[in-house]
Amino acid sequence: MVDEAWQLLASTEAASWLLKFAKLLRKRWAGLSLVTSDVDDVLATDIGRRVIANSATQILMRQAPQTIATVADAFRLTAGERSMLLAAACGDALLLAGNVRAAFRCIASENEYWASTTNPAELAALAEAAESDPDSRVDAWGDGGDLNEFADLSTDDGFEYFDDDDPDGRAVDRAVDDRDQNTGR
Repeated sequence: MVDEAWQLLASTEAASWLLKFAKLLRKRWAGLSLVTSDVDDVLATDIGRRVIANSATQILMRQAPQTIATVADAFRLTAGERSMLLAAACGDALLLAGNVRAAFRCIASENEYWASTTNPAELAALAEAAESDPDSRVDAWGDGGDLNEFADLSTDDGFEYFDDDDPDGRAVDRAVDDRDQNTGR
């Protein structure tokens, strides 16, 4: 996983390494995820475009009006896909995998949401809750809570994480309750 991939692509040496790495990983049946908040930064470099061309799957989320023309051209988006990306809500995305294209909404469980939020107001609320109640569920994340705890959650919270027919926990079956559908989590 490479977050803020544009930083690597800004350096010719690092960008060349990233392209070689991406090609090597595909041959080894491994994956590389490049994450950036501005696809235009990746498309601005020859190597960035080549990395995208070597990607089997791309996921695009909301795009700024200033960059949509570049993104639409690079990914050959239809007018509907372009409109969808301009108006996408939090969690809405467009999956591109070969000739398959599908719009989807990524809905995080409550635990996933609170474990990954970067909203400053929410982070302050988490810190305040942890200070006021050291035994709270919120504090478990601050203590390095084990993500494997998700497997132990019952359906009380509206989610079923592992299929009963899958004792190894490989198939994830997440049933989203009405509350999270309505809040966009």
